[in-house]
Amino acid sequence: MSERWKKQARAYDCIEGDTLTQMPDGSLMVSAEISVDDETLGRMLQGYICIMCLEPQEVPFPDKCPLCGYRISARQLHDLSTRRGALKEVWVGTRIKKEDEIARMGEIYDFEKRTGIVLPDSVRFPQGPL
Repeated sequence: MSERWKKQARAYDCIEGDTLTQMPDGSLMVSAEISVDDETLGRMLQGYICIMCLEPQEVPFPDKCPLCGYRISARQLHDLSTRRGALKEVWVGTRIKKEDEIARMGEIYDFEKRTGIVLPDSVRFPQGPL
């Protein structure tokens, strides 16, 4: 038997959601958006990793995940294809465009020159005139 099934999932990022999922045992689990690498996603699609708790599975698509009780064989492929945001590309890294940062720095410079007040770098200007 291959030892590949024991390899842990690699998650890049996790954003806690605003909904709860009731697990088969009745417990509630906070839904989350999890960004994973391509290999982990492939293993999820093959049924070797539970999409709820990221537990590796010894055999593909077992009836239930032994860790969280999620019904992998009945739900996993359906949930992967219909869940909001599932299988979408995720941006890793800064979300600030260089042009926007240059414009912000220009606004701060103009404000400091006009008023003589030196602002910390963390200041964000509201939209509209000051």
